[in-house]
Amino acid sequence: MCKCILCNNKFDELTEEHIIPYALGNDTLKANILCKDCNSDLGSFVDCSLIDNIAIQIKRMDLKISGRGKVPNPFKQGVDAKGNKYIVNNDFKPTIINSITKDGNRFRAHASNKEELKKIVRKSLTRDGYYSEKINNVMDMIDKIEANKFKPELIYDIEINLNDYCLAILKIAYEYAYLRLGDSYLNDTRANEIKDIIRAKIDNKITANHYKNMFVNQINEEFSGIIAANNLKDICHFIMLMPTANNCIGCLISLFGDINLSYIVLVSRDQNKYTIPDPDLILIKSE
Repeated sequence: MCKCILCNNKFDELTEEHIIPYALGNDTLKANILCKDCNSDLGSFVDCSLIDNIAIQIKRMDLKISGRGKVPNPFKQGVDAKGNKYIVNNDFKPTIINSITKDGNRFRAHASNKEELKKIVRKSLTRDGYYSEKINNVMDMIDKIEANKFKPELIYDIEINLNDYCLAILKIAYEYAYLRLGDSYLNDTRANEIKDIIRAKIDNKITANHYKNMFVNQINEEFSGIIAANNLKDICHFIMLMPTANNCIGCLISLFGDINLSYIVLVSRDQNKYTIPDPDLILIKSE
């Protein structure tokens, strides 16, 4: 029987968990450590906050990391200052979304070309009961309009929940600490604190106090040299356990080898219990 490291229940077999999500290009740092339900719950309630983060999606788009779907395009939909909606392809070419608004006998329509414009105007006028002659006159007017080419300035409304984002980093640290420190880590006081925080999120019982106790911090100058020295930006994820002040163990996580996406997480308050392993470099899998 195998014990799930999140729910503590025993099963005949456990499912494969990617310590750093597969959607971030990790297909090597993984282990059978979770039951099926906990694995699914982590994806739905924890990993999603990391995978859907705008900074991560920009990285994935730049490096062409598809994960199990398509390469994300965080700029796919935007609006201009007038509220017109656009679709933006992976080459950053915008296409206005067809729209028509009416005010009495007047209307304003937007489309990417004249044929599309005529199509939506004809459909609207027909639905409003206009005769064919009137509709044809409007079509003739559209034909005479000189098309304008311009580069729209698009506006994006981005909302980031930093607490949930950091919770996803905490999950990586917990799983990695277990993977490298072994079964005894499950009895560590700090390990159980982390597990309780993750479970509270899954069970929709998380509180402000849980978030306050996460101990997830962006790295400072003390640790930035470790990341910079590897010079592996955009090639690897970098993760390691290391002794820190007050006899603790920290988990240093650098996503994409990027200092701006690097964190130190408290994973144990008693380094004397463990032998600190070597760091891991995870080659990023892209298209």
